[in-house]
Amino acid sequence: MKLTGELKVLFNGLALLVLLMLYQNCDTGFKVNDTFSQRVNNGTSRNIPPVSGHRILKLTASETSGINNPNTKLRSGVPFPKGVLTQSESIALVTSESTLPLQTKILSLWGDNSIRWLLVDSTVDLAANEVKKMDLIKVAEKTPLSLDSINIQDSSAYLTVDTGPLKVEIPKFYGGVIHRAWINDQVVINAPTDVLDRGAYISVFNSGDSNTQHFYSSLLESTSVPSSDDPIQKYKDHVSESGRSNYNLYDPWNLEVKVEELGPLHSVIKISGAHLNSLGEGFSTFIVRLHFYAGEEQIKVDHTMVYTGNETQQVKSYGLKLPMAANGATTLVEGQISPQADGEVRHLEYANYEINQNLISGQALGYIGRSKNNVNMNIILRDMAEHFPKALVANASGLEVQLYPDSAQAAWDLTRYTLEAGDSEFSTETYPYLSQIATNQGETTGFTNHLFLRGAQGLSTTNEYSILFSTGTLDKADLENQAKFIDQGPVMLLASPQWYSDAKVMGVGSFAFESDVSTSEGHFRIDKILQIARDFMRYSQRIKDSWFGLENYGDVRGRFFGGQGDDHNWHKKGRYGWSGNSGEPSNQLWVQFLRSPSQQTFRDAEALARHTLDQQTVHFATSNAEGGTELDGRNLFNSVGSLHRHGVQAWSGYAGSPDYSHMGGVETYYYLSGDQRAREVIYEQGQFINRQNSDRTAIKNGLDVVDRAAAVFFDHPEIKTEFDNRTQDFLAYLDSDPDGFGYNAVEIRLIDSNHNGVHDRTEGRRTSRELLQGGFEYFMRGAPGLLYYYERHTDPVAGNLILDAANILTLGDPKADSPNINGDDWGLGVDGHAGSYFYHLNSLSFAAEIAPQLGQDNSQYLALTKLCIENNTHAGSDNNDTSPILLSTLLNLPDDYSNWVWEWQEDIEFNSASPGILWLDRMIMYQNNTIQDYHSYRAFIHLATAAANVKQGEMILR
Repeated sequence: MKLTGELKVLFNGLALLVLLMLYQNCDTGFKVNDTFSQRVNNGTSRNIPPVSGHRILKLTASETSGINNPNTKLRSGVPFPKGVLTQSESIALVTSESTLPLQTKILSLWGDNSIRWLLVDSTVDLAANEVKKMDLIKVAEKTPLSLDSINIQDSSAYLTVDTGPLKVEIPKFYGGVIHRAWINDQVVINAPTDVLDRGAYISVFNSGDSNTQHFYSSLLESTSVPSSDDPIQKYKDHVSESGRSNYNLYDPWNLEVKVEELGPLHSVIKISGAHLNSLGEGFSTFIVRLHFYAGEEQIKVDHTMVYTGNETQQVKSYGLKLPMAANGATTLVEGQISPQADGEVRHLEYANYEINQNLISGQALGYIGRSKNNVNMNIILRDMAEHFPKALVANASGLEVQLYPDSAQAAWDLTRYTLEAGDSEFSTETYPYLSQIATNQGETTGFTNHLFLRGAQGLSTTNEYSILFSTGTLDKADLENQAKFIDQGPVMLLASPQWYSDAKVMGVGSFAFESDVSTSEGHFRIDKILQIARDFMRYSQRIKDSWFGLENYGDVRGRFFGGQGDDHNWHKKGRYGWSGNSGEPSNQLWVQFLRSPSQQTFRDAEALARHTLDQQTVHFATSNAEGGTELDGRNLFNSVGSLHRHGVQAWSGYAGSPDYSHMGGVETYYYLSGDQRAREVIYEQGQFINRQNSDRTAIKNGLDVVDRAAAVFFDHPEIKTEFDNRTQDFLAYLDSDPDGFGYNAVEIRLIDSNHNGVHDRTEGRRTSRELLQGGFEYFMRGAPGLLYYYERHTDPVAGNLILDAANILTLGDPKADSPNINGDDWGLGVDGHAGSYFYHLNSLSFAAEIAPQLGQDNSQYLALTKLCIENNTHAGSDNNDTSPILLSTLLNLPDDYSNWVWEWQEDIEFNSASPGILWLDRMIMYQNNTIQDYHSYRAFIHLATAAANVKQGEMILR
């Protein structure tokens, strides 16, 4: 099997059959240039003894649901340091008992073409709560292994996928998703007599108009022609005419059915296009991915909807239908047999659910099934409670996954917020269209052109569910166990924290360190501070605020000011109410996951990344506001790929600014999971940056975005070249002297913000603290791009720019006659307040790590890093107090985040029976008077990288 890159496999029937005949054996050793998709036999995998070879790394897989799981599917990205694994080498995955089946796919390469990230698919038997150890090894020769393998055949009308027990026809001529399906050669879904019984759908109505319009994926045909006034077609035409067609990787109107990934163990079919009504009008894009597994009877579905409506429309319902007539059938709804052969389980809020309108406290497992003539079709909806409102419905014609249920108390209101009585942020005399736009509590006061304000257009939402087929008696216990297992999230193949840190793929340098209190109390304290920050995010999201629901789940609370009180001075909406993607909290959490892996941390980071994919990125725009004059609140073309937040609603606010089109957390999610929706969004974000004309975008996050996109699209030369060229433009700007005063762009941003060639502090304009505050934009947005670029390319230009920033922090103005002999020009090491900003620490500690590679002395950077990290081993305050948190407090922190309580506990004695996370988190975060989204959460990276650079046992407790 080949370690391939993006598997762009678009087969016609003959070519695929020829390919299938070429490869007859599934191997335990996989070389880069091998490819096959052939089911060798219909039996199960035979137990092959472990093969021998050179071990590259140790891996583990953990079962966390408490259920025995034979043939557990594993799918994880594994990073490799530069040069460790080449594309020509063969590898195998072995346990102490056997050699496991293996499928691989390259996700990213180093500059020497060695493998940077590798996606690994396998299967393994896991007992309840078992931690399975295995080795990834290099082998001299491939070893034949007989097992089930996926067979895909292509014809003019269908893609036919055969996993062994399951055979599915996916239509290419209409968007019905599944045309026919067989389980163990028995028909479970038959060809339609009416295509409206299957596929994706969405129903909408205009505000003030009860006339509901229905749109169906199944009405979209390969020969469909849009109506003359179709809004999606207008969008496509306008983009094409303007020469700016590179907005996404899929066509938002035309039906597309393709093999997106082809592998022996795991293959993915993608179906996408627009929902249509009977008049041929399109509304909102559907992207449905069907995951098939060798020898398995289920399909995992990733279902994305991209909303293309305007500010007057509301969603009544959307989801997917699967046909299976009720007559003669038995229906199982969340464990209860429905005597009428129909029924419904629904979550309209997180705290309880309903089965056939009977209210039950708690969270549903989220499953429904139907059995007829000894053939069964079941659906399991992951995170049903967390993403409420949701429903699973059995009716006369079949089963439905209602991702917004038509039985919800109200439609999904995607109209823009308008000012209410008493709101007076803007004068209606000055802004006569004020009632039409959302201004309250959004980041809008600095904008005179209200085209920055946006409605919901371009919002997306992605859900995961599984369709399970079987024959025989419907097994309630087995279905319940599978629902519990799926709800835990994917089983990951995990390496050691040190491996992830040494791989140098995160763009942050080292981040793993030992935290044994007996050998280094300072490192122990930093580790516990990171735990508190992680737990605070988790507790606030899941327990304190119960911040669940379609628009909330995955986001975390924004800013908190001040003193005692259960809910004192929280921002609940607008710029500081929604943390969103500011400061990339998902990537901060991914770093915490890699340095301290746990299934719960993975779920939290995944939820944050998916929320960014859906609601913090614009995925569609109309041409109506292209002229720049209309106050209609819709998205401009340039905004596709940008932030979609900062208004009263979680998805509203301005778009068009590059500041918040971060992708680090999305990229990490893509590498760890192989999620193709993440890859689509990375492309949109990269293209958004490409459309920005200002070189100063590099001082924001332009370099970071386009270089990460280039790494992801390494296997698409045209796309990669486009991103690489923009990367070089940004790097050249940062290394230039744009003002002609002898400062490069990095130095200008940090010490000469008024562009007059004189250090701001020399002019008496800024104090040390004010300089650090003024450097926020560079340290938070510009520096991460340089760090990532250097780590990926080891480029001396980028490296010396990083050192330039570190020199300013330590030595001061590079044009000064003499440097600061203390090596702490901004007073970071002696100012507990300034030192606790955190965001400068990444640049400083990264400089300490790379300076020797560039032939420079690193002692001044390392010394200041050490001073800053020592200050952060304690609590601080605005008054520069660095009184220590008692060691006993840190030793007694709860292992389970749910054991915290939300209370203001200022007594110095830690109450282990009732530990108060609100006060404790405030004491270690940011200015210590504040808990603030991107500043606080960024600590996951900055404190970890700094601590990793200080030797064990050398940290002084100040």
